Amino acid sequence: SMQVTSDAAHGHVAYADCVGCLTGFARNTHSAPIAVESVRLMTQCTHMAIKIYASRELPSAAASSSSTRAASPVAGAALDRAGGGAAGAVGGVGGVIFTDCEEHVRLWFPVLTGLGGLAADARLGPGLRGAAMDSLFAVLRQYGGAFSPALWGIVSHGVLLPLFEDVHHLDELADTSWLQAQLGPPIKAMTSLCVLFMPAVAQPLGDFLQVFEACTGCGERERVCVCVC
Repeated sequence: SMQVTSDAAHGHVAYADCVGCLTGFARNTHSAPIAVESVRLMTQCTHMAIKIYASRELPSAAASSSSTRAASPVAGAALDRAGGGAAGAVGGVGGVIFTDCEEHVRLWFPVLTGLGGLAADARLGPGLRGAAMDSLFAVLRQYGGAFSPALWGIVSHGVLLPLFEDVHHLDELADTSWLQAQLGPPIKAMTSLCVLFMPAVAQPLGDFLQVFEACTGCGERERVCVCVC
């Protein structure tokens, strides 16, 4: 994976192909160890890609850190959480702010949509879905302090909200006993993200509150389960 992520000319394409291939292996139903190892390699590949990208961007990040704070207090706050600029750290790499520009979206979305898709795929076993869910939120906790509000908005609609899609169809189901087991972990993880990265995650928080509102439409027992999980 070092080769496919360190090529400056073809890094994005090779990185996306690598993550896509690993996502395919993770979906296999014949070998659970291979599937779980593929999830681990997806995150490892991403750590390497972000580290290499940040090292290339380090000089420009240092030059623009003060102007970033002046232009956007929210982005400046994210930069402060990242460690104060190029000399600081975002999950162990240089203090680069990731925005909704095409280059940054192409950098982040292969792994975020890959892990999110695995976590939400009801055809897969609970062990693999749990591993993908844990990896997804671990990546977001590690690097989310460097996400701009605009990028968080894209992540919210493209990656996080699909995890809660079943909530909007509760009235169509006779049995909602699965609610706590399936939705408890992502609700906990989303709550943690909202607390950790406010105010940059204002849009995801608004979307998340709609999920809670949908949950209040189910029975009293299930509603309590969601609220205390």
